[in-house]
Amino acid sequence: MSRAARLLRAAGVRATRKRVGVLEAVLAAERAVAPAELLERPELAALLDRATLYRTLDLLAERGLVLRTLGPDRAFRYCAGSGAPGGAAHGHFYCLRCHAMCCLPQAALAVEQVLPPGAAAGHVEIRVDGLCAACREAEAEA
Repeated sequence: MSRAARLLRAAGVRATRKRVGVLEAVLAAERAVAPAELLERPELAALLDRATLYRTLDLLAERGLVLRTLGPDRAFRYCAGSGAPGGAAHGHFYCLRCHAMCCLPQAALAVEQVLPPGAAAGHVEIRVDGLCAACREAEAEA
């Protein structure tokens, strides 16, 4: 049984081929990915259509298996969620030029230090916008 199938079952979700395929693709990504990027993967494009992909991503986000975050371009991107290994709550860096969204380490979120005394955070979503190293280098060369 694959890691994705085990995570789905542990979250009380039936581990269908489509769900396993989508979760495996998101977990394997090294950054937060847009649904269109997932559909570019031949193994997923052959397995499901756009509507099924969005329904599957919604289910995975509801169960905490993937994190859904919104970019300034109003497009959602998905990465490993709190129910997945290494998927604790974390922030994201969005490149304004190439539109890549990278996950920030959890240690970068010192939320407790900025909350009012006695307050407890429930949901935290932090996104830093700027230029990634490659885009900064390209801009400097231009």
